[in-house]
Amino acid sequence: PVPRGSGDCLRGVDLKVTGSFVVAPEQPLVFQVRAKDVVIKAMGTTFTVRAYPDESFVAVRVKEGQVTVQGQQDPRTLTAGQAVIVDAEGAIREPTQQEVAEALAWSDGRLILNQKPMREALHHLQRWYALGLVVRDSSILDRPVTMNVSLDSSRNAIAALEQSANVKFGYEGRIRVLRDGSQKPR
Repeated sequence: PVPRGSGDCLRGVDLKVTGSFVVAPEQPLVFQVRAKDVVIKAMGTTFTVRAYPDESFVAVRVKEGQVTVQGQQDPRTLTAGQAVIVDAEGAIREPTQQEVAEALAWSDGRLILNQKPMREALHHLQRWYALGLVVRDSSILDRPVTMNVSLDSSRNAIAALEQSANVKFGYEGRIRVLRDGSQKPR
């Protein structure tokens, strides 16, 4: 929300998850996004931000126009096609293509994971698909998971998880369970 008492001198939001923004050009006020300790300022641009409270970074990518990103360092101006990661200490750096793909794929309707431990993959599946999956064998939680799936289909996400990590999805009553794919079902 915009701070009280700011009147007509500020346009902005306090972001605690993800957001895509289209900021109209030629407005008298700069639009600000506050994400953790990062401030993104924009005028006449389209950009995307990821800033989950449980993650140690803020990711910003500009689609059109330009934004200024301020962490603990000097501000950095980004133009169309550029992206940055701001770490927990406020340091701004250029991400790898893989980091951008994983952090901001949601804005293209995708979930991309590359060699992430199963325990982290399950967190993402819960976030994007509301899939509460139970793992009875903790040894599979360290298996690497690689997937690139649409956010539109939890069924395809489960299939990709099964294939990538050699696990099998099933039910125990109403509980959704993942089992080691190399073991016979009980």
